[in-house]
Amino acid sequence: MDITVEMLLQALREEDRATVLKYYGACQPVDFAGLAAQLPREDIRHLALLLDSGGTASLLASADETVRQVLAKALDDDVLLPAFAFMQKDDIVDLLGDLSIGRRKQLVNLMKADDRKIITNLLRYPEDSAGGLMTTGYIALREYLTVGEGLAKLLRICSRTEQIQTIDIISREQTYQQIKKG
Repeated sequence: MDITVEMLLQALREEDRATVLKYYGACQPVDFAGLAAQLPREDIRHLALLLDSGGTASLLASADETVRQVLAKALDDDVLLPAFAFMQKDDIVDLLGDLSIGRRKQLVNLMKADDRKIITNLLRYPEDSAGGLMTTGYIALREYLTVGEGLAKLLRICSRTEQIQTIDIISREQTYQQIKKG
């Protein structure tokens, strides 16, 4: 199904959450984010409210930098903060980097103390440094684990985590094999 901005706008204006969710499910998140970025500001906010915090987080995390900037600037703090609960910390830092210093400080100050500490630490790294490029969404497994033990560990960790982007396999010699999300 090819979804147009006009179709999405009509569903939003009709308060048709079921159709908005149908469109959201029919698109790749990055494509849906591109559609959303073409909406007027008030409709972007309305879309985020219809999607719920998890959907908004997915939209923000999937968008390229330009689209993410448009979306983040259009959304108020009361929409962004709940979405942060569903996002990886490094994605939040990327989003905050798109905002003005004043807005960034405002959002960070509204976060829970634990999140604020992590985010503040990550914001200290220059964007193009190793620290600025690293991901916080990874799992490290020991190479000697059986498949069953490794899967059990993954299930325990994944039940507490929204999204994992990288799994590191660590040998006894401390060498790494990395499996990244495709």
